This record gives sequence, structure tokens and C-alpha cells, in this order.
Amino acid sequence: MQKFERLVDDIAPLSAMQAGMLAQCQRQSELPLYIEQMVVQLDGQLKVDAWQHAWQQLHDAHPALRTSIHNQGLPEPHQVVWRTQYCPLPFIYHDWQQSPVQTFEQLAGERRDNGFDMNRPGLYQIDLIQLAADQYIQIITISHLIIDG
Repeated sequence: MQKFERLVDDIAPLSAMQAGMLAQCQRQSELPLYIEQMVVQLDGQLKVDAWQHAWQQLHDAHPALRTSIHNQGLPEPHQVVWRTQYCPLPFIYHDWQQSPVQTFEQLAGERRDNGFDMNRPGLYQIDLIQLAADQYIQIITISHLIIDG
């Protein structure tokens, strides 16, 4: 148990809202529920490393972004906030300037439809897609369980 405690910042029961959403998600067998998504077009020069660094600072500063949900073998579900070094930033840069692998709408749909493994920390995903030298699309996909707790 001591080793586990070195990996986490906090363990707490879910709020009533979170517990209700989790119960509904577990009853649903089709597409994941409570997945929020924001797609933003960014025009102009963007320093990808600086952009990723800014996201890293947000990730490190906000415990909800480093949370996982656990309920197997527990009397009630709990959320675990992982220390930053054990919860990598879920940021992927895609350079589609030469040949897009797919459309950003397809990628957004895949992210939304795949949902999240609640046992893994970081219940969100950031995809930054570069379409041209000065044109980007950012897709943020996040579990509503960590933003409404």
C-alpha cells in the first residue's frame, strides 16, 4: 500500500453526480456516454512545443486532469488523482501537411466513439493536427466524469 500511496496525490469517493453518470455508463453497452468534445480551428503561426508545454502546465496544475475512476472490488467507486510523473499528458501532434491520414472529423469520431478506460489516469485526449504551415485543428475529447465532479 505504501508504494501505491507514492504514486497518487489523492483518493476520494465520487460525487453523487459522478456516481450517477458512472452507473449510467456501466448500464450502457453501446457507444460511450458522457464524452464531451471541442474542435477548434487555429489559424496563424503556432509553436507546437510551446503549445504542448502550456497543456502540460494545465495538466500538472489541475488534479481532475490526472484522475482515474475505480470501482472493481470496492464497496463504492473512487477517483484517484495520480502524481504528475505517473500520468503522462495525453497530447498527440499530427502533421498532416503532406498527406492527411484521414479527416479530422473521422479522428474526432474515433476518439468520441472509443471513449476512455476509466482505470487509466488522464480521462481526456488532446489531438493537435497541423494541416498547413499556419493552419491547425485542435480536438479535445474529455470524459464528463472529471469535469462535473
